[in-house]
Amino acid sequence: MRFRRWVSAAVPATALACRMAGAGPVQPPIVQTALDALRHRAALLGASGRRAPAVRLTRLDPDRPRLGDWDLIPELAPLRPWQRRQGYAIRRQPGRQPEVAAQAPEGLAFGLAHLTGLLRAAPGGGARFDLPPDARLFEAPAIEERGEYLNIGYDIPPITPHTWDAARWRAYIDQLALARLNRFYFFLWGSDVTAWEGSRLSRTETSRRLFSELPGAIRYARRRGLKVVLMLGPTLIPNDVYDLHPDWHADIEYARHGFPVVCPNHPEAWKAITAALRAQLDRLRAVDAVQVWFYDPGGCWCEARGCKQGQAASLARQVREFARLFRRVNPRGGLEVNLWPMALWEREQKVEVRKPLVRALRRDFRSGWRGITMVGTAEEGPTPTPRWEKELGFRTGLFIFAANPESGYSFLTPHLRYVPWSARVARDFGVDACFGHRLEAWTRLPATALMAQWLWNPDLEPAEAVRRLSCSLMGDDRAGAALAGAITLLDRITDEGAAPELAGPLRAAAAEAWPLAAPGLLKEIEYLPAMLEAVAAVAESVGAAPEELARCEARFAEALRRSPTFASLAADAPGAFRRYREMLLPGWRNRMF
Repeated sequence: MRFRRWVSAAVPATALACRMAGAGPVQPPIVQTALDALRHRAALLGASGRRAPAVRLTRLDPDRPRLGDWDLIPELAPLRPWQRRQGYAIRRQPGRQPEVAAQAPEGLAFGLAHLTGLLRAAPGGGARFDLPPDARLFEAPAIEERGEYLNIGYDIPPITPHTWDAARWRAYIDQLALARLNRFYFFLWGSDVTAWEGSRLSRTETSRRLFSELPGAIRYARRRGLKVVLMLGPTLIPNDVYDLHPDWHADIEYARHGFPVVCPNHPEAWKAITAALRAQLDRLRAVDAVQVWFYDPGGCWCEARGCKQGQAASLARQVREFARLFRRVNPRGGLEVNLWPMALWEREQKVEVRKPLVRALRRDFRSGWRGITMVGTAEEGPTPTPRWEKELGFRTGLFIFAANPESGYSFLTPHLRYVPWSARVARDFGVDACFGHRLEAWTRLPATALMAQWLWNPDLEPAEAVRRLSCSLMGDDRAGAALAGAITLLDRITDEGAAPELAGPLRAAAAEAWPLAAPGLLKEIEYLPAMLEAVAAVAESVGAAPEELARCEARFAEALRRSPTFASLAADAPGAFRRYREMLLPGWRNRMF
């Protein structure tokens, strides 16, 4: 096989291209979009024309094992095949531009994302890479499939995606790719949003917008190297249809709390379920896989139609039929099954579900059951770790559940303790996939970037992960150091509980950071200073007398009003202050929010 070198000469970041020796331009989408993202970041820092940084890319040929120390990258040799595809090395020799070397386009794209995170504002204008002149580093991920699960549930504009246009979707996907994730999972709450014409909700502005924008977002995510997984809640149907058919209603706690879930063993309800899912899959056919969640919300334990007695058979039927619907539009699509919260329901209903379900999947998918991904959690609580499924030969995944979607809490939750612990469990367990949860996605993107670092390296020290993220966000190392201090304090307040003595240091760190930041980057994170001030106001309210408590509430409200992102919260600032204060007082460690 011929040795291939991409970008044989250095070119400015504003005009980066990829060439194969002896041929015309060769620009795989995953590499080209990574180059475009680097170029865009450099431009935000003021780098254009001759002031733009330059990069060299080298594609290694694994069939030519003796091409020199750099070309070979000896660190790749002992790794698994997927690590060799995703791994990369970066070096910088004195007087030369940085070089990224990898065996596959994925590795080059991840290396470019790494370099993009190292862009800093240069003295006197332009941009530079935060690399010493003799830098040499190597990176390969600890977990093969790393992603974010976007729960498109409650509508909090513009924090949740309901009002996002194509540009905002691309910006969100860009952040996932910059974090070096390679999976994008999303779930649509079928009670409020649907493509099924059998429901009048298909004609709402929210449904029209989401089903108009999501196909483009899926295509763009794939160009950026992310495989896309659509999560399905099989028995959750549109509210208006549910209200018309009380005889369809499921016998389960979710239904008693007002969620529109129906019995899958009711013949007419089953027709509605399959029609709604068929319409959704037709509109979102470009996804790479589907993941079935039986109970979030959903499921039925009625005895009249045999759900309780035949629960495992009912769930197996759902997987079988929804896989058939999906493979009608994507014959090679992947299939995943989430065990959430199966252990809890087994205990409460005193019915074994998990093991007979798995046996049924092996029987029903006899030619492909080993390709099914069984997803659990790290805690071994209501949802089991899929250890038994792994022993049987299934692919496995872990879900990092770091937020309660019912809370509506929209501030950043760094989770400097819980997420790296979860990543270590995933790495040591040997899962194929691991993903975290977001609902209030836009204002929690820094937490996504932190999680992604630990999915690459679960042993990375939290202080170093926060420093890397903060310096990248600010485009300046001094500003990044100050922001890192603020995020560390925010994590302490969030995780352990609010305390008045933390308010002053949090304000001081934030006040030091913003004047030093690269101006071109501040628009992307304009919500951060407002959020930090709002959290400081909550912290100083702990134990305050009524008059001082009122002043803290006013400072909280003023902070929200300063940020366009928090306009929806600012409209009810007193209510948000009370809710957030109630959550922050004990801290996430003591009560999840």
